[in-house]
Amino acid sequence: MELKIMSYNIAGGRDYNILPKAKYNPQAVIDVIKGEQVVLCGLNEVDNGLPRSNCDDLAHVIGQGVGFEDFFAKAVHWHPGDYGNGLVSKYHILRKEVIPIEDPLDRRQQEYYEPRCVLKAVVDFPGMPTDVYVTHFGLPRSEQTSALATLLNILKDDTNPIILMGDLNITPNDPYIGALKSILHDTFDECENQNDISFPSDFETIKCSNPNGVKIDYIFVNEAFKAKNTYIKHVRASDHCPYITTLEY
Repeated sequence: MELKIMSYNIAGGRDYNILPKAKYNPQAVIDVIKGEQVVLCGLNEVDNGLPRSNCDDLAHVIGQGVGFEDFFAKAVHWHPGDYGNGLVSKYHILRKEVIPIEDPLDRRQQEYYEPRCVLKAVVDFPGMPTDVYVTHFGLPRSEQTSALATLLNILKDDTNPIILMGDLNITPNDPYIGALKSILHDTFDECENQNDISFPSDFETIKCSNPNGVKIDYIFVNEAFKAKNTYIKHVRASDHCPYITTLEY
């Protein structure tokens, strides 16, 4: 059995094909998901009830657009709406859970701080119900440390098939990726272009501290899956590019 899946930071549904300033257009993300014919997509930077995105439940809008079930996991309340992670799935979502990531006490780093969470869903893939995790690490190291600790604590007791995906805001050579790779397989190992980037999607309008861009989006799996045909799709429907892999089980 094969499953083609995607991890995508969707920037609140802002379409970076629309210049000079990205505008809200969730159809651009819908078109990417449909065009890649994936059966599951983890979403980061998902709005729910926020005026900047038409007060939409964005995970639901995208789910309806591709004909999938959807799940929104709130990380933070921004009056009058919420913001967090999401999931859309062709296969039935059996269970849903939102796991908060503890805010770090250390806020000395000159970075933007934001509450974070882990979305957990049990997805009923044919013959293999799977624990799917979607998360979005922060920029400050103390936030990343808290997020990693939360994930490692969750994963150490999970003996089910596992998929972990999201924008981790750290590059492949970071020791925190090494910590995750000690217990899960990084599907990027199957990517032919090991120098490929997932951010930014558009150097003309998006600022990036690295002039060559960075690879900060990931999909990890445990031994229940074998990854193949992994790639980053260079499209501008968001400020990130979607990360895609095919799994066998």
